[in-house]
Amino acid sequence: MVTRPFPSYTSALVIGGGPAGLVSLKYLKHHTTWIDGEDPILVEQETEIGGTFRWRGYENAELVSSKQLTCFSDFRWVFSTTEIPTKT
Repeated sequence: MVTRPFPSYTSALVIGGGPAGLVSLKYLKHHTTWIDGEDPILVEQETEIGGTFRWRGYENAELVSSKQLTCFSDFRWVFSTTEIPTKT
């Protein structure tokens, strides 16, 4: 976990480090021009990112989407991952 002093000013604040928050931060960082010191910030209440998929999964719940449908285009599952990934 990276802990930094909270800045006094930012142009964009993303709340939550789940899938939607991570995608929002990625697009804000890569598709917007920011003045020095105004970079978007993501805040997460847990010690690590992941959102509901990491912290509040239902007992015995399983992902039923293929690894091709549940990855980011620039951050794919490793080739050895099973076709339907499981939580380890």
